[in-house]
Amino acid sequence: MRKRVKKATTLILGTGVDIAHEVLLTSVDLLEIAPIPGLAPAARVLLGIWDAVQGVDTNRLQCLHLTKRCAKILLSVQEEVRQVGDEVGEELKGPVGVLVK
Repeated sequence: MRKRVKKATTLILGTGVDIAHEVLLTSVDLLEIAPIPGLAPAARVLLGIWDAVQGVDTNRLQCLHLTKRCAKILLSVQEEVRQVGDEVGEELKGPVGVLVK
């Protein structure tokens, strides 16, 4: 979605997305005096959507990193349990199984 927004903004404005965002952000208050009613609120809504889309990309990447870290922790716990021995492994089989799910 971000790529589509970037492409559309670049096509319309002919500038990079970051520059377009910054220009819109700094000029949104000036749009209050524009002769077009509702232009400033529309610009604020657009900025809100734009920031939300950027946040989704950021959150997605953070979720992937968190998933990797969790997987490493689970593998480490499983390996530690395996090294301790069969008796402890049997005791922790249920709790470790719940973590792996």
